[in-house]
Amino acid sequence: MKKPFGDGLYAGVDIGSYSIKAVTVERKSAQDTIVKAEEVLLSPQSEFPGDSEYYAYLSGKLDELARKVNISSCKRITAIFHDREILIKFFEFPSLPQLDQLEQMLFWEAKKLLPPNIKNEQFVFSWRPVKTDNKSFALAVIPLSRFKLFLSIFENAGIKPDSLIPEAFSVLAAKDMLPKASVSAFSFINIGHQGTHINIFSENEPKFYRQVPSGVSELAEVSDASEMEVFAQKIRFSFDYFRARTKLGNIDEIYIYGGGANNKLLFDYAKSYFLPGKVEKLNLSVKTVFPDESKKDSFLPATIGILGALENLGSDNLLESYRKMADKERFDTITRVVPSVLAAIFTTVLIVSVFFWKYSISVKLSQVKENIRLAENSINAVSEKYQSLLAENDRFRGIPESARKILEIYDRERLSGAKILLLAAKSKPSGISLKRVQILPSECKSPEPFFTKEPEPDLSAETGLSEKKKEQEGNDSLELPPVIDSETVILEGTSESESLLLNYIEKILHVKLVKKIIEYRSVKKSGKIEFQFRGKLP
Repeated sequence: MKKPFGDGLYAGVDIGSYSIKAVTVERKSAQDTIVKAEEVLLSPQSEFPGDSEYYAYLSGKLDELARKVNISSCKRITAIFHDREILIKFFEFPSLPQLDQLEQMLFWEAKKLLPPNIKNEQFVFSWRPVKTDNKSFALAVIPLSRFKLFLSIFENAGIKPDSLIPEAFSVLAAKDMLPKASVSAFSFINIGHQGTHINIFSENEPKFYRQVPSGVSELAEVSDASEMEVFAQKIRFSFDYFRARTKLGNIDEIYIYGGGANNKLLFDYAKSYFLPGKVEKLNLSVKTVFPDESKKDSFLPATIGILGALENLGSDNLLESYRKMADKERFDTITRVVPSVLAAIFTTVLIVSVFFWKYSISVKLSQVKENIRLAENSINAVSEKYQSLLAENDRFRGIPESARKILEIYDRERLSGAKILLLAAKSKPSGISLKRVQILPSECKSPEPFFTKEPEPDLSAETGLSEKKKEQEGNDSLELPPVIDSETVILEGTSESESLLLNYIEKILHVKLVKKIIEYRSVKKSGKIEFQFRGKLP
């Protein structure tokens, strides 16, 4: 179905072998006016090493032309598709096809049209109804590789066409623009630089299309009758082939256009050669306004571009057919890939889930093992304490109660004294020397004279620490008299600084050597601080 052709500026682009033509047409209130027509000449394709280099060159020329006609301001851009491998067929279905099956039926007709050497290649096709009964169609088929090569000209030039119309279909638009012919058969002939396109109609329906690989480039600037006849005979052969197939008579009217239509010698020769048929130049001024009617023949090379600009979008758009095919391929790819992707994602999620589940179980197991270890340590500690209590109880078994209490007190203070001695020595930093460590009985209310020198007792029998005493720094003297029911400890010595002494006092409080400091004295002598303090035992 054709889309509405509203007011606005439209562009038609025709890429030939000799030049690229671009035309802009303005439609306003159903009146079509040619605004601009420009042309850039091309170098022969034979000068390029391959198709890719030539098509890249065409992109550059197209970009140059697009700037001349300001193609970016156009509402729609239509390009005329030329290619030596395009196949055109006119046919009629034996019965009216279902609308929902029409495109699929045309697909198979297009596939049958391909020659055997490219039967398995992908292709792009488009069609155009040629009768109102929806049984007769014009079908165009092109291999996908050739179509993409032509489309790359526009993509590399940064131009996005809205439609690509086969040249044979644009001629159908020209036929619709002219008054209905009264003759039995007539022909449109596009004479180009290197090729000639022949369309033959009978009873206003397209019946025949052929590309002849000959153009005005084969004619000399001053051609003689023999050259003209050779060229005209190639067209005559197509006419004869058409008559043999259709059993129709003479081609009564011939409309020529393209660059060759302005070759006066060829035009004059054709008028006499094709008698009794009538030969004239294609006139589009019936429905189109030219900037200068007296120079309308100068627009003949751009006729195809004009027809393209005026062509409504429909099923004859090869580009739309290509987009549908690409969308279908993407959908098919998605339907193939998505299940695999989903399966891969599910498998990945499952593996990750199992990994984290295993990791979580491992962490929990480690925590349980740690809890078991701590519990075992607690049990062992309780068991050791219990065994100690049992041993303690067994040691005093059979001793009278009064004697047991005295022994318990003696034993406790004896061990406490040893522990005090160890803690005092262990907590002492290197900058402090201890001269005396003494435990006082509870009834002693005042400390010994300040820094009085006491005889050093032998602690080996009392505490078993004679070896520890030898390891102390300097001349440290640690004294622990064998007293019972003691509550107070006296520490006496020297310190290199006040801060070091205060840190030491904090440390012995921290390790619970003393519960609190009862009395503290210090004096500075000979660069050192001599100290003595008394503390309450825990």
